[in-house]
Amino acid sequence: MLNSRLYYVIKTRKNNFVMDSFREFVVTTTENYHNKKNLQINAAADEALSNFFHHSEILLLQSFVKNNTLVLYTTIKFDEDKSIIFYKSSALELKGENFINNINLVTLTNNATETLYQILKQIYTPLLATGNDLLSNKIQKNLFDLESNLRIITHGKDRENMNVILSIEDEVEYWKSITEKQNVHKRDSASSALYDIFQDISEELRLMETSPLQEVREIAENVGGLLDDVWRLNSVSYSEDRMIHVFNIIGHRLCSIIQKHLPVSEIWKVYEGMEENEILTLLSDSLSVIRTWIGACKSLTETYWPNYALHAWNGKPFLPNFCLNFEKRLKEIQEIRLTYCQLNKLLSAEEKMELKIKYLFEPFETINIWIYNGPNQAWDAAISKFAANLRPAEMKIAEKLKPRLHNTSTKQVHSIVDK
Repeated sequence: MLNSRLYYVIKTRKNNFVMDSFREFVVTTTENYHNKKNLQINAAADEALSNFFHHSEILLLQSFVKNNTLVLYTTIKFDEDKSIIFYKSSALELKGENFINNINLVTLTNNATETLYQILKQIYTPLLATGNDLLSNKIQKNLFDLESNLRIITHGKDRENMNVILSIEDEVEYWKSITEKQNVHKRDSASSALYDIFQDISEELRLMETSPLQEVREIAENVGGLLDDVWRLNSVSYSEDRMIHVFNIIGHRLCSIIQKHLPVSEIWKVYEGMEENEILTLLSDSLSVIRTWIGACKSLTETYWPNYALHAWNGKPFLPNFCLNFEKRLKEIQEIRLTYCQLNKLLSAEEKMELKIKYLFEPFETINIWIYNGPNQAWDAAISKFAANLRPAEMKIAEKLKPRLHNTSTKQVHSIVDK
């Protein structure tokens, strides 16, 4: 009898410990997701949590935050606020300290259609699209059709939801879906025209991926011309917000392509002679590409479209901020390499060794130079260290040039430095 009671006490304490751990897990996860602290839990929430934990047939626990209080339901609820859904993949009671292995999580925004679309597109379609057998192909087709329908529903008619357009390929698929779902006798020429133009833009962007930078700049100009065609379509008024979204999508793609041409391992290598000129040319070509795109966005929205009476651009001239920051970082890198190039020309081999100029790039070798859309303390620290390491070399060059600069004209000074 004593052993039975002891066993019961131990088992009860163990179950209570696991239950407390589960309770803490739900509360902490919800607090972190909503960026809240010290959430209050009322009796109804505690009962829902206990039912989900103890009853195998209850498969779902949905959590909301209302007025700093944790609200829990064991049936799905639609709400304007975002929520976390804890669910079991099979009917079971949560036992043992490894209960976490039997729980899955999904977050839900106030737009269930968009949530499903994003989960399918970014997670499940890539995971399930790996096979090449008949069943896998059928699953892929069904997923693609479901994605297409969800994209149209989420996008909406009167109010454009740009969250479903994450690439130019998404824009192509959207207009293709709209065209295909129209009655063949009442097919809208606008959606068909937009599908054709964005398909051309998509092909141009794919061509960029394998083209040298000089050709990428020309393709960027062509894409700007195609977007001009989109804007001037008489049968549809392409919105300013949507065009800005497309400008940004293409700008991000261009920045990514340029980065592939400029691997960090090559940017900070110490070169001599022609190789040094090649890296400088690469940086110059990169700047030319991104400036071409910035210029296209500006000229279309500042000069051409505001004066197009049939569909005037009424907003401010648009400059893609992401691209402007990228241009600034490229310019900084170019200036650093130009500084090194000048040192290389003006110092002798012995002076270079004495001043250790081949180590000037070391501060940049271990940092991510492509974080440029916000504060980057690592980059700022590297710039400061580079400037400090540069001072002895600058002083040495000043000493060398001082006798030569005496009574020398400004034009001759530039000639000396450029040699």
